[in-house]
Amino acid sequence: MSWFTPYHVMDEGGGENLRPMSEYSRRDPGFSIPMLQSRVSNLYIQWMYGLSDGDMEPLRPYVTDTLYDHFCAQARTIRDAGRTLHLERPAVLRTEILGYRALTQEDRIPVRLQTRAVIYTLDAKGNLVEGDRSAETFESRIWEFSRPAGDTTDHDAGVVSMHCPGCGAPVDVLDSAKCPFCGKLVRARHFNWKACAVYE
Repeated sequence: MSWFTPYHVMDEGGGENLRPMSEYSRRDPGFSIPMLQSRVSNLYIQWMYGLSDGDMEPLRPYVTDTLYDHFCAQARTIRDAGRTLHLERPAVLRTEILGYRALTQEDRIPVRLQTRAVIYTLDAKGNLVEGDRSAETFESRIWEFSRPAGDTTDHDAGVVSMHCPGCGAPVDVLDSAKCPFCGKLVRARHFNWKACAVYE
């Protein structure tokens, strides 16, 4: 699809081979593979709808700043071309965690998604310019997640009292919440993985 542009993030020191997740689970006993799989599936659906309606803000707490800017640029490119991306029946068919990399500053986990959706693009006059209004498109992409080296999982965090990074107001957060004072999305610290790259 011409609307998709991959975003890679370079590995420091030339990269590291992927290591088995069983090893990572020993480093972080609270790490949950199903939780990460659920998060990446939800992010994929939010990303596709964000491209369709041009609003990437719901993704912001869960992706790095550079990937967020890349997503916004994708949506802007579609809009500036006078086109609209239409999305119907998006589904994640399979998620596969490929392993992990332990870098100096962060840990990274790439997750392969196999997805299905009806995706097509219309111009300003409603003419079909790409895709198919009825045929499903099957795709495979890798979403890579990162978090600071040494961080571990806290499943018992529950509702967290935090200060909004936008205005400093106190906010109670379970997973994410919008600050009632400035409107900024606030992400709870206990899910500390963020998507940092998407590629094929």
